Amino acid sequence: MKSLKKKDSHSESLFLHKKKLMSGKKVTELNIVNNLVEKIAELLDAEVQHSLLVDHKGTEKRKISITYKD
Repeated sequence: MKSLKKKDSHSESLFLHKKKLMSGKKVTELNIVNNLVEKIAELLDAEVQHSLLVDHKGTEKRKISITYKD
């Protein structure tokens, strides 16, 4: 199986910075989510991309995209 392709981006570094400011429970939950996403990508031989979306009001949302070929 191919290794996971992971894109480093500015949004990823912001994600990790905010993660440091969160409570222990929230960090644990995010670690579980990231582990599951990695496993899904591994099973599908897929690429994972983490994005930070900011609207015109400054509201931040995060998006995880998993791209794979059939």
